[in-house]
Amino acid sequence: MSLKDLWTTQANVEMVAISGTVRVEIHSRTPVLAILFEVAGLGWFVWASFREWHEMALVNQIIVGSVLLSGAIGVAYLITRSELIEFGQQSLTIRRNILGWEYTSRYPVDGCSELVWCVQDEESKFGLECKSGWRKLRFARNASEEQARGILALLQRELPEVAQKMGRMPGSDREHITRLGLS
Repeated sequence: MSLKDLWTTQANVEMVAISGTVRVEIHSRTPVLAILFEVAGLGWFVWASFREWHEMALVNQIIVGSVLLSGAIGVAYLITRSELIEFGQQSLTIRRNILGWEYTSRYPVDGCSELVWCVQDEESKFGLECKSGWRKLRFARNASEEQARGILALLQRELPEVAQKMGRMPGSDREHITRLGLS
């Protein structure tokens, strides 16, 4: 385990194919050390701020309160985020659960193209991307390249026609995905 692994958020990916749908559930696991560091920094800020609270102007108290609220929400975000991706015959559904609020986006499979796994780097933390019309969709946050390839392999195996539609390149009539027939 390297020092970088102590700070890097990992993903716990659960994949299942049921009744014509490939369902992928991703729970981000933020390392305990990163959460403790965040909480310690927030605690120090609380201690430093409240020592001088009675001498602060109202504007400064509002600013300090906003920073504390943002920090608390940030810690909760690190702990509670998850993502549910469903590939169906008709639609791609992405549900993001952040702080108990669920955001759902649906895209028609016929309008999706160029589904690929992403190369992980410092800028992109997403495992998969595709296009829906002119929009670039990025999802499977914190999934590794290996996990993203596993999702695509399950999609090819269980819903080959959906994988074919979503993997096509615009203006191309030839197949984007070649089945190798390996077990």
